Amino acid sequence: MATTHLSALFDQLPIVAFETDADGRVVFAGRHWSELTGLPIAAALGDGWLEAVHPDDRDRAATTWAEVIKKGDRVTMGYRILAVDGHVSDVAVEAAPLLDDGGSIGWIGWLVDVTEQRRLELEARRLDQRFRTLYAQSTDIITVLSADGTWQYSSPGGTRLLGYPPGHDPEGGIFSLIHPDDVALATEALAEVLDGRRGPDEAVVFRVRSADGEYRFLESVGQNLLDDPAIEGIVLHSRDVSERVRLQGELAFLAAHDPLTGLANRRLINDLIEQALARSGRREATLAVLFIDLDGFKDVNDRLGHVAGDELLAEVAARLRSAVRTGDVVARHGGDEFVVLCEDVAGATEAMGIAKRVVDAVARGFHTAGGEVLGATVGVAINRPGDTPRSLLMAADAALYDGKRAGGSRTVLSDRPLS
Repeated sequence: MATTHLSALFDQLPIVAFETDADGRVVFAGRHWSELTGLPIAAALGDGWLEAVHPDDRDRAATTWAEVIKKGDRVTMGYRILAVDGHVSDVAVEAAPLLDDGGSIGWIGWLVDVTEQRRLELEARRLDQRFRTLYAQSTDIITVLSADGTWQYSSPGGTRLLGYPPGHDPEGGIFSLIHPDDVALATEALAEVLDGRRGPDEAVVFRVRSADGEYRFLESVGQNLLDDPAIEGIVLHSRDVSERVRLQGELAFLAAHDPLTGLANRRLINDLIEQALARSGRREATLAVLFIDLDGFKDVNDRLGHVAGDELLAEVAARLRSAVRTGDVVARHGGDEFVVLCEDVAGATEAMGIAKRVVDAVARGFHTAGGEVLGATVGVAINRPGDTPRSLLMAADAALYDGKRAGGSRTVLSDRPLS
Protein backbone atom coordinates (compact mmCIF):
# COMPACT_ATOMS: atom_id res chain seq x y z
CA MET A 1 0.00 0.00 0.00
CA ALA A 2 0.98 3.61 -0.07
CA THR A 3 3.93 4.60 1.99
CA THR A 4 4.63 7.94 3.61
CA HIS A 5 7.40 8.56 1.09
CA LEU A 6 5.14 7.68 -1.84
CA SER A 7 2.41 9.96 -0.48
CA ALA A 8 4.90 12.82 -0.09
CA LEU A 9 6.13 12.29 -3.66
CA PHE A 10 2.63 12.33 -5.14
CA ASP A 11 1.76 15.47 -3.21
CA GLN A 12 4.62 17.30 -4.98
CA LEU A 13 3.30 16.47 -8.44
CA PRO A 14 0.63 18.59 -10.23
CA ILE A 15 -1.64 15.55 -10.52
CA VAL A 16 -4.18 13.74 -8.36
CA ALA A 17 -2.48 10.46 -7.42
CA PHE A 18 -4.56 7.57 -6.16
CA GLU A 19 -4.29 3.94 -5.15
CA THR A 20 -7.04 1.32 -4.99
CA ASP A 21 -7.40 -2.17 -3.63
CA ALA A 22 -7.89 -5.19 -5.88
CA ASP A 23 -11.63 -4.44 -6.12
CA GLY A 24 -11.02 -0.89 -7.31
CA ARG A 25 -12.00 0.93 -4.11
CA VAL A 26 -9.81 3.99 -3.41
CA VAL A 27 -7.54 3.59 -0.42
CA PHE A 28 -5.38 6.63 -1.03
CA ALA A 29 -5.84 9.99 -2.80
CA GLY A 30 -3.31 12.78 -3.06
CA ARG A 31 -3.95 16.20 -1.60
CA HIS A 32 -4.74 17.70 -5.03
CA TRP A 33 -8.03 15.81 -4.92
CA SER A 34 -9.37 18.42 -2.52
CA GLU A 35 -8.13 21.27 -4.71
CA LEU A 36 -9.82 19.79 -7.77
CA THR A 37 -13.17 18.84 -6.17
CA GLY A 38 -13.50 21.01 -3.10
CA LEU A 39 -14.13 17.81 -1.11
CA PRO A 40 -12.05 16.32 1.68
CA ILE A 41 -9.77 13.46 0.72
CA ALA A 42 -11.87 11.11 2.82
CA ALA A 43 -14.74 11.64 0.40
CA ALA A 44 -12.73 9.93 -2.34
CA LEU A 45 -12.09 6.73 -0.37
CA GLY A 46 -13.95 3.57 -1.21
CA ASP A 47 -16.32 4.29 -4.10
CA GLY A 48 -16.80 7.88 -3.00
CA TRP A 49 -14.79 9.24 -5.93
CA LEU A 50 -17.82 8.65 -8.17
CA GLU A 51 -19.70 11.37 -6.32
CA ALA A 52 -17.26 13.95 -7.72
CA VAL A 53 -17.77 12.78 -11.31
CA HIS A 54 -20.15 14.87 -13.40
CA PRO A 55 -23.62 13.25 -13.29
CA ASP A 56 -23.68 12.92 -17.09
CA ASP A 57 -20.39 10.97 -17.05
CA ARG A 58 -20.93 8.94 -13.83
CA ASP A 59 -22.43 5.77 -15.31
CA ARG A 60 -19.84 5.61 -18.08
CA ALA A 61 -16.97 6.11 -15.61
CA ALA A 62 -18.29 3.41 -13.25
CA THR A 63 -18.89 0.94 -16.07
CA THR A 64 -15.50 1.51 -17.66
CA TRP A 65 -13.69 1.18 -14.32
CA ALA A 66 -15.53 -2.06 -13.53
CA GLU A 67 -14.52 -3.53 -16.91
CA VAL A 68 -10.92 -2.53 -16.33
CA ILE A 69 -10.86 -4.17 -12.87
CA LYS A 70 -12.30 -7.35 -14.38
CA LYS A 71 -9.77 -7.49 -17.22
CA GLY A 72 -6.82 -6.33 -15.16
CA ASP A 73 -5.50 -4.16 -18.02
CA ARG A 74 -3.86 -0.77 -17.98
CA VAL A 75 -6.52 1.90 -18.53
CA THR A 76 -6.68 5.39 -19.98
CA MET A 77 -9.99 7.21 -19.84
CA GLY A 78 -11.46 10.65 -19.45
CA TYR A 79 -14.46 12.23 -17.80
CA ARG A 80 -15.54 15.46 -16.14
CA ILE A 81 -15.26 16.38 -12.47
CA LEU A 82 -17.98 18.54 -10.91
CA ALA A 83 -16.52 20.51 -8.00
CA VAL A 84 -18.52 21.60 -5.00
CA ASP A 85 -18.58 25.20 -6.26
CA GLY A 86 -20.03 24.07 -9.63
CA HIS A 87 -16.77 24.34 -11.58
CA VAL A 88 -16.42 21.61 -14.20
CA SER A 89 -12.99 20.20 -15.06
CA ASP A 90 -11.98 17.78 -17.79
CA VAL A 91 -9.63 15.11 -16.44
CA ALA A 92 -7.55 12.42 -18.06
CA VAL A 93 -7.20 9.26 -15.96
CA GLU A 94 -4.51 6.64 -16.28
CA ALA A 95 -4.16 3.59 -14.02
CA ALA A 96 -2.03 0.45 -13.99
CA PRO A 97 -2.34 -2.75 -11.90
CA LEU A 98 -0.12 -3.30 -8.87
CA LEU A 99 1.17 -6.87 -9.04
CA ASP A 100 2.97 -9.29 -6.73
CA ASP A 101 3.76 -12.95 -7.08
CA GLY A 102 0.16 -13.82 -6.36
CA GLY A 103 -1.27 -11.45 -9.00
CA SER A 104 -3.03 -8.10 -8.75
CA ILE A 105 -3.14 -6.52 -5.33
CA GLY A 106 -4.59 -3.21 -6.45
CA TRP A 107 -4.20 -0.28 -8.79
CA ILE A 108 -2.16 2.89 -8.90
CA GLY A 109 -3.01 5.84 -11.06
CA TRP A 110 -3.37 9.55 -11.47
CA LEU A 111 -5.79 12.20 -12.71
CA VAL A 112 -4.55 15.17 -14.71
CA ASP A 113 -6.64 18.31 -15.15
CA VAL A 114 -6.74 18.79 -18.93
CA THR A 115 -9.46 21.46 -18.98
CA GLU A 116 -7.22 24.11 -20.53
CA GLN A 117 -5.73 21.64 -22.97
CA ARG A 118 -9.21 20.53 -24.09
CA ARG A 119 -10.29 24.16 -24.40
CA LEU A 120 -7.30 24.91 -26.59
CA GLU A 121 -7.92 21.78 -28.64
CA LEU A 122 -11.57 22.75 -29.11
CA GLU A 123 -10.60 26.28 -30.07
CA ALA A 124 -8.02 24.89 -32.48
CA ARG A 125 -10.67 22.66 -34.07
CA ARG A 126 -13.05 25.60 -34.34
CA LEU A 127 -10.36 27.76 -35.89
CA ASP A 128 -9.40 24.95 -38.23
CA GLN A 129 -13.01 24.47 -39.27
CA ARG A 130 -13.45 28.21 -39.70
CA PHE A 131 -10.30 28.33 -41.81
CA ARG A 132 -11.44 25.37 -43.90
CA THR A 133 -14.82 27.02 -44.48
CA LEU A 134 -13.27 30.35 -45.42
CA TYR A 135 -10.67 28.56 -47.54
CA ALA A 136 -13.35 26.61 -49.40
CA GLN A 137 -15.49 29.72 -49.97
CA SER A 138 -12.66 32.14 -50.75
CA THR A 139 -12.54 33.59 -54.25
CA ASP A 140 -8.75 33.76 -53.96
CA ILE A 141 -6.68 30.93 -55.38
CA ILE A 142 -3.96 29.03 -53.53
CA THR A 143 -1.69 27.15 -55.93
CA VAL A 144 1.28 24.94 -55.06
CA LEU A 145 3.97 24.42 -57.69
CA SER A 146 7.08 22.30 -57.72
CA ALA A 147 10.49 23.89 -58.23
CA ASP A 148 10.19 23.60 -62.02
CA GLY A 149 6.72 25.15 -62.06
CA THR A 150 4.82 21.85 -62.34
CA TRP A 151 1.29 22.10 -60.93
CA GLN A 152 0.71 20.22 -57.68
CA TYR A 153 -2.46 21.67 -56.18
CA SER A 154 -5.03 24.46 -56.50
CA SER A 155 -7.67 25.52 -53.99
CA PRO A 156 -11.44 25.50 -54.71
CA GLY A 157 -11.27 29.21 -55.60
CA GLY A 158 -9.49 28.28 -58.81
CA THR A 159 -12.33 25.96 -59.81
CA ARG A 160 -14.95 28.63 -59.23
CA LEU A 161 -13.03 31.46 -60.90
CA LEU A 162 -11.51 29.70 -63.90
CA GLY A 163 -14.10 26.95 -64.38
CA TYR A 164 -11.71 23.99 -64.48
CA PRO A 165 -12.67 20.82 -62.55
CA PRO A 166 -10.99 20.11 -59.20
CA GLY A 167 -7.53 18.62 -59.65
CA HIS A 168 -7.31 19.84 -63.25
CA ASP A 169 -3.74 19.38 -64.49
CA PRO A 170 -3.57 21.29 -67.80
CA GLU A 171 -1.81 19.66 -70.71
CA GLY A 172 1.46 21.48 -71.19
CA GLY A 173 1.61 22.54 -67.54
CA ILE A 174 0.25 25.56 -65.75
CA PHE A 175 2.16 27.97 -67.97
CA SER A 176 0.06 26.78 -70.92
CA LEU A 177 -2.88 28.66 -69.35
CA ILE A 178 -0.98 31.95 -69.20
CA HIS A 179 -1.42 34.42 -72.05
CA PRO A 180 1.48 34.03 -74.51
CA ASP A 181 2.44 37.68 -74.04
CA ASP A 182 2.72 37.18 -70.26
CA VAL A 183 4.60 33.85 -70.12
CA ALA A 184 8.02 35.52 -69.95
CA LEU A 185 6.81 37.81 -67.15
CA ALA A 186 5.38 34.90 -65.11
CA THR A 187 8.45 32.71 -65.70
CA GLU A 188 10.80 35.43 -64.52
CA ALA A 189 8.63 36.12 -61.45
CA LEU A 190 8.75 32.42 -60.52
CA ALA A 191 12.55 32.39 -60.89
CA GLU A 192 12.76 35.46 -58.63
CA VAL A 193 10.64 33.74 -55.96
CA LEU A 194 12.88 30.67 -56.17
CA ASP A 195 16.13 32.56 -55.62
CA GLY A 196 14.73 35.05 -53.12
CA ARG A 197 14.79 38.16 -55.31
CA ARG A 198 10.99 38.53 -55.07
CA GLY A 199 9.37 38.62 -51.64
CA PRO A 200 5.90 37.37 -50.62
CA ASP A 201 4.50 40.91 -50.75
CA GLU A 202 5.72 41.70 -54.29
CA ALA A 203 2.86 40.97 -56.67
CA VAL A 204 2.89 40.32 -60.40
CA VAL A 205 -0.15 40.64 -62.67
CA PHE A 206 -0.65 38.35 -65.65
CA ARG A 207 -3.48 36.93 -67.73
CA VAL A 208 -4.76 33.35 -67.31
CA ARG A 209 -7.12 31.54 -69.66
CA SER A 210 -10.32 30.27 -68.06
CA ALA A 211 -12.22 27.17 -69.17
CA ASP A 212 -14.48 29.27 -71.43
CA GLY A 213 -11.46 30.57 -73.33
CA GLU A 214 -11.57 34.07 -71.88
CA TYR A 215 -8.52 35.56 -70.19
CA ARG A 216 -8.69 36.95 -66.67
CA PHE A 217 -6.12 39.14 -64.95
CA LEU A 218 -4.66 37.54 -61.81
CA GLU A 219 -2.53 39.36 -59.25
CA SER A 220 -0.22 36.81 -57.67
CA VAL A 221 2.35 36.71 -54.87
CA GLY A 222 4.61 33.74 -54.26
CA GLN A 223 6.59 32.21 -51.41
CA ASN A 224 9.29 29.56 -51.63
CA LEU A 225 8.32 26.81 -49.14
CA LEU A 226 10.23 23.98 -50.80
CA ASP A 227 12.11 23.40 -47.55
CA ASP A 228 8.93 23.22 -45.47
CA PRO A 229 8.17 19.49 -45.06
CA ALA A 230 4.45 20.25 -44.77
CA ILE A 231 4.38 22.03 -48.15
CA GLU A 232 7.48 21.19 -50.21
CA GLY A 233 6.49 23.60 -52.94
CA ILE A 234 6.16 27.17 -54.13
CA VAL A 235 2.91 28.65 -52.85
CA LEU A 236 1.13 31.21 -55.03
CA HIS A 237 -1.70 33.31 -53.64
CA SER A 238 -3.68 34.80 -56.52
CA ARG A 239 -6.77 36.94 -56.84
CA ASP A 240 -8.86 38.07 -59.78
CA VAL A 241 -8.15 41.73 -60.58
CA SER A 242 -9.81 41.78 -63.99
CA GLU A 243 -12.34 44.41 -62.93
CA ARG A 244 -9.62 46.57 -61.40
CA VAL A 245 -7.52 46.34 -64.56
CA ARG A 246 -10.59 47.18 -66.65
CA LEU A 247 -11.37 50.24 -64.54
CA GLN A 248 -7.74 51.34 -64.61
CA GLY A 249 -7.80 50.98 -68.38
CA GLU A 250 -10.97 53.05 -68.60
CA LEU A 251 -9.53 55.75 -66.36
CA ALA A 252 -6.31 55.81 -68.37
CA PHE A 253 -8.34 56.07 -71.58
CA LEU A 254 -10.49 58.89 -70.20
CA ALA A 255 -7.39 60.74 -69.06
CA ALA A 256 -5.95 60.64 -72.58
CA HIS A 257 -9.06 60.87 -74.78
CA ASP A 258 -11.85 63.29 -75.53
CA PRO A 259 -15.06 62.02 -73.88
CA LEU A 260 -17.32 63.26 -76.69
CA THR A 261 -15.53 61.90 -79.74
CA GLY A 262 -13.26 59.22 -78.25
CA LEU A 263 -10.32 60.82 -80.06
CA ALA A 264 -6.94 61.43 -78.47
CA ASN A 265 -6.97 64.65 -76.44
CA ARG A 266 -4.49 67.53 -76.48
CA ARG A 267 -2.28 65.96 -73.82
CA LEU A 268 -2.02 62.62 -75.61
CA ILE A 269 -1.39 64.07 -79.07
CA ASN A 270 1.46 66.18 -77.69
CA ASP A 271 3.03 63.03 -76.19
CA LEU A 272 2.53 61.11 -79.43
CA ILE A 273 4.09 63.89 -81.53
CA GLU A 274 7.09 63.94 -79.21
CA GLN A 275 7.52 60.17 -79.59
CA ALA A 276 7.07 60.40 -83.36
CA LEU A 277 9.72 63.13 -83.60
CA ALA A 278 12.16 60.93 -81.69
CA ARG A 279 11.48 58.00 -84.04
CA SER A 280 11.77 60.15 -87.15
CA GLY A 281 15.11 61.44 -85.95
CA ARG A 282 16.47 57.92 -85.57
CA ARG A 283 15.10 56.76 -88.94
CA GLU A 284 15.48 60.06 -90.81
CA ALA A 285 11.80 59.75 -91.66
CA THR A 286 9.31 62.48 -92.49
CA LEU A 287 6.19 63.19 -90.50
CA ALA A 288 3.43 65.75 -90.89
CA VAL A 289 1.00 67.44 -88.56
CA LEU A 290 -2.39 68.58 -89.85
CA PHE A 291 -4.19 71.30 -87.87
CA ILE A 292 -7.92 71.39 -88.74
CA ASP A 293 -10.55 74.01 -87.95
CA LEU A 294 -14.19 73.66 -88.97
CA ASP A 295 -15.69 76.46 -91.07
CA GLY A 296 -19.21 77.54 -90.07
CA PHE A 297 -19.48 75.38 -86.99
CA LYS A 298 -20.14 78.27 -84.59
CA ASP A 299 -23.18 79.42 -86.56
CA VAL A 300 -24.65 75.91 -86.64
CA ASN A 301 -23.96 75.38 -82.94
CA ASP A 302 -25.59 78.71 -82.02
CA ARG A 303 -28.62 78.06 -84.20
CA LEU A 304 -29.29 74.37 -83.42
CA GLY A 305 -27.94 74.16 -79.87
CA HIS A 306 -25.14 72.34 -78.12
CA VAL A 307 -26.72 68.89 -78.38
CA ALA A 308 -26.83 69.10 -82.14
CA GLY A 309 -23.37 70.64 -82.09
CA ASP A 310 -22.02 67.69 -80.13
CA GLU A 311 -23.62 65.27 -82.59
CA LEU A 312 -21.99 67.19 -85.40
CA LEU A 313 -18.54 67.02 -83.78
CA ALA A 314 -18.90 63.28 -83.20
CA GLU A 315 -19.76 62.78 -86.87
CA VAL A 316 -16.79 64.94 -87.94
CA ALA A 317 -14.50 62.79 -85.77
CA ALA A 318 -15.77 59.64 -87.51
CA ARG A 319 -15.19 61.17 -90.95
CA LEU A 320 -11.67 62.26 -90.05
CA ARG A 321 -10.80 58.73 -88.97
CA SER A 322 -11.99 57.36 -92.29
CA ALA A 323 -10.21 60.03 -94.33
CA VAL A 324 -6.69 59.51 -92.99
CA ARG A 325 -4.40 56.52 -93.36
CA THR A 326 -4.37 53.47 -91.11
CA GLY A 327 -1.96 54.30 -88.30
CA ASP A 328 -2.48 58.06 -88.45
CA VAL A 329 -3.67 59.52 -85.16
CA VAL A 330 -6.64 61.89 -85.04
CA ALA A 331 -7.06 64.11 -81.97
CA ARG A 332 -9.51 66.73 -80.80
CA HIS A 333 -7.41 69.73 -79.84
CA GLY A 334 -10.33 71.65 -78.37
CA GLY A 335 -13.67 73.11 -79.48
CA ASP A 336 -13.98 72.52 -83.22
CA GLU A 337 -10.22 72.12 -83.76
CA PHE A 338 -8.63 68.78 -84.60
CA VAL A 339 -5.07 67.55 -85.15
CA VAL A 340 -3.84 64.63 -87.26
CA LEU A 341 -0.38 63.08 -86.81
CA CYS A 342 0.94 61.34 -89.92
CA GLU A 343 4.20 59.42 -89.64
CA ASP A 344 6.37 58.18 -92.51
CA VAL A 345 4.85 60.39 -95.18
CA ALA A 346 6.52 60.66 -98.58
CA GLY A 347 7.07 64.39 -98.26
CA ALA A 348 4.73 67.35 -98.55
CA THR A 349 2.85 65.95 -101.55
CA GLU A 350 1.46 62.96 -99.63
CA ALA A 351 0.73 65.12 -96.57
CA MET A 352 -1.26 67.58 -98.67
CA GLY A 353 -3.15 64.68 -100.28
CA ILE A 354 -4.27 63.50 -96.81
CA ALA A 355 -5.30 67.09 -95.96
CA LYS A 356 -7.36 67.27 -99.19
CA ARG A 357 -9.22 64.05 -98.23
CA VAL A 358 -10.01 65.63 -94.85
CA VAL A 359 -11.50 68.73 -96.52
CA ASP A 360 -13.59 66.60 -98.87
CA ALA A 361 -14.86 64.37 -96.03
CA VAL A 362 -16.07 67.35 -93.99
CA ALA A 363 -17.65 69.09 -96.99
CA ARG A 364 -20.40 66.47 -97.35
CA GLY A 365 -23.74 67.28 -95.70
CA PHE A 366 -24.36 66.15 -92.09
CA HIS A 367 -27.61 64.34 -91.34
CA THR A 368 -27.03 64.73 -87.62
CA ALA A 369 -27.31 68.49 -87.94
CA GLY A 370 -30.32 68.65 -90.18
CA GLY A 371 -28.47 68.55 -93.46
CA GLU A 372 -26.03 71.30 -92.52
CA VAL A 373 -22.92 71.70 -94.66
CA LEU A 374 -19.61 72.64 -93.08
CA GLY A 375 -16.16 73.27 -94.38
CA ALA A 376 -12.72 72.57 -93.03
CA THR A 377 -9.49 74.52 -93.28
CA VAL A 378 -6.32 72.51 -92.82
CA GLY A 379 -2.83 73.77 -92.04
CA VAL A 380 -0.01 71.32 -92.76
CA ALA A 381 3.50 71.33 -91.30
CA ILE A 382 6.36 68.97 -92.15
CA ASN A 383 8.93 68.24 -89.47
CA ARG A 384 12.42 69.67 -89.58
CA PRO A 385 15.53 69.13 -87.41
CA GLY A 386 15.15 70.47 -83.88
CA ASP A 387 11.35 70.47 -83.93
CA THR A 388 9.34 70.03 -80.75
CA PRO A 389 5.64 69.22 -80.51
CA ARG A 390 5.00 72.90 -79.79
CA SER A 391 6.99 74.22 -82.76
CA LEU A 392 5.41 71.74 -85.16
CA LEU A 393 1.88 72.51 -83.97
CA MET A 394 2.54 76.25 -84.12
CA ALA A 395 3.72 75.91 -87.71
CA ALA A 396 0.59 73.96 -88.70
CA ASP A 397 -1.62 76.42 -86.79
CA ALA A 398 -0.01 79.38 -88.58
CA ALA A 399 -0.68 77.72 -91.95
CA LEU A 400 -4.28 77.07 -90.85
CA TYR A 401 -4.89 80.74 -90.18
CA ASP A 402 -3.35 81.66 -93.49
CA GLY A 403 -6.04 79.48 -95.02
CA LYS A 404 -8.74 81.10 -92.89
CA ARG A 405 -7.71 84.55 -94.02
CA ALA A 406 -7.87 83.34 -97.61
CA GLY A 407 -11.52 82.36 -97.25
CA GLY A 408 -11.33 78.93 -95.59
CA SER A 409 -12.26 75.45 -96.78
CA ARG A 410 -8.80 74.79 -98.18
CA THR A 411 -5.44 73.25 -97.37
CA VAL A 412 -2.30 75.30 -96.72
CA LEU A 413 1.27 74.06 -96.35
CA SER A 414 3.45 75.86 -93.86
CA ASP A 415 5.95 78.07 -95.63
CA ARG A 416 8.66 77.80 -92.99
CA PRO A 417 12.03 76.51 -94.24
CA LEU A 418 12.53 72.76 -93.71
CA SER A 419 16.20 72.96 -92.80
